[in-house]
Amino acid sequence: MKIIKFSTSTSLPRAGAAERDSTRPLISVFGSSQALPESRLYKAAFRMGYLLGANGFDVMTGGYAGVMEAASEGAHTAGAHVIGVTMSRFESAVNEHVMEEVHTQNFYERFGWLVDRADGYIAMHGGIGTLAEVAFVWQQLLLGIGPARPLILVGLRWRKLIASFRQSLIRTPRIFAQFALVDTPEDALRLMLKEAGPRRASERVRDQSEQRPD
Repeated sequence: MKIIKFSTSTSLPRAGAAERDSTRPLISVFGSSQALPESRLYKAAFRMGYLLGANGFDVMTGGYAGVMEAASEGAHTAGAHVIGVTMSRFESAVNEHVMEEVHTQNFYERFGWLVDRADGYIAMHGGIGTLAEVAFVWQQLLLGIGPARPLILVGLRWRKLIASFRQSLIRTPRIFAQFALVDTPEDALRLMLKEAGPRRASERVRDQSEQRPD
């Protein structure tokens, strides 16, 4: 497994640039570290990772247990390149399905990798850490920081939480237009293929190469 040590004083290329096929979009999957292998959430996250990997996507997670491990395992099983973004504050070991570890020093660096380097985002059920990741992405999309990328929230609990937000948050223009709510991993895959599928990634890489000076 390749390990990248990252700090704010070091400029590094996109994770796995030498190993990854750049025409395969990279999707960050967020979710609880507490999901157990026998739980519905773990099985759904494995299914999510597998569907992404089998349909031309690579997967990036926080690298640890629960949903992160399940999505990593599913994606690895399907032949995808799997990146885990870990952090010095946590003592847990990276899960065994991660092919490339990016080891960061703090939450800011970790969020930077998970958010800025992804072509899309999928959030399964989680706790406050998952909510922080979703909120970080949500705010960036709302402010137009970087290119528009799909943010997909999977499951009934996200529908309930967003319903509460609709009642409680101060409304700003398009605040609830930055994400999609779906019920199943299959629904999430269909939407991700439409919004950020391999064909779109191939077009983006071709456009970038055409813009390079001779």
